[in-house]
Amino acid sequence: MATPAQSDALDNSGAVLLISLYRKRAKRYDRSALLLYFAGFRHWAYRKHSIRSLTLNRGDTVVDVGCRTGLDFSLLQQQVGPLGRIIGVDLTDAMLDEAAARIAADRWSNVELVNSDVAAYVFPSVVDGILSTFALTLVPQFDEVIRNGALALQPGKRFVILDFKMPSGWFLNKAAPLLASS
Repeated sequence: MATPAQSDALDNSGAVLLISLYRKRAKRYDRSALLLYFAGFRHWAYRKHSIRSLTLNRGDTVVDVGCRTGLDFSLLQQQVGPLGRIIGVDLTDAMLDEAAARIAADRWSNVELVNSDVAAYVFPSVVDGILSTFALTLVPQFDEVIRNGALALQPGKRFVILDFKMPSGWFLNKAAPLLASS
């Protein structure tokens, strides 16, 4: 079960709409992700690569920002092991309920769920990695999340963001594909 929200009541209409949408999608979220995979979007390979890029060790603490149903938890478990700690943060209670079911089914005792707007989330003082997969484009204050997360990271540790929002502006639209291929 998710812990109580760390933020005040949400008054952002965008957040309210997002919560409403993901409450409706929560039960089908994993199946829809599987359908995207069969349609050719190889998100699982991207997820694996992102998690490997965190360079986590056994016993590390990692925060999964916008964890949804906990799709990345099994891959994170492989990295941090049973003595490590995974903290899943999500805005939507229904997504966290699905994540809690995943945790119970796999009998993981090292996963904590936090029901919070990630922009208001207070990171633990010691963090060995932060992951966000396909979530930060939905957060208007993404820069605050990145700044706060970076401040919580241990020296030399990583904040990995996997997302698909195209950069804005003529130059970045032309440069991004070139930078991505190098």
